[in-house]
Amino acid sequence: MFQIFLLTVLLNIFGGALLAADFLKEKMPAIGKIQVFMGENKAYITILSLAMVATGILKLIFPSTINGSFVQDLIPALFGIITGICLFYGYYKKVSDVDSDTTSFMDKYIYAYRDVIGIVTALSGIAHYILPRFILL
Repeated sequence: MFQIFLLTVLLNIFGGALLAADFLKEKMPAIGKIQVFMGENKAYITILSLAMVATGILKLIFPSTINGSFVQDLIPALFGIITGICLFYGYYKKVSDVDSDTTSFMDKYIYAYRDVIGIVTALSGIAHYILPRFILL
């Protein structure tokens, strides 16, 4: 489905850039302004992260093309899901004081690499747009 393909590409590019905004602020000042705007509005972060997770799951269920396989949509779908979870966790971490085993696992193994995950997600969205039928993109 072309709609899910386009939504995945746009959300991966925007969500990945927003997740890596701390790293990209110096090179692109507009991302810093978007980060400030999105960081103050919990509804936007929640909707964006849920949309990324939902489109990632839908991308795993429905292939982009009729003759497409599951494998060609695997990388953008998984990075979309991971980025959506990281965005939501980043907001949760700012507003909550709760520490548990799950939050320490997220801090140590996933959220510590948010810049890398964000850049790779944005690049996978761009590559998926340029090469839509390429296996693993």
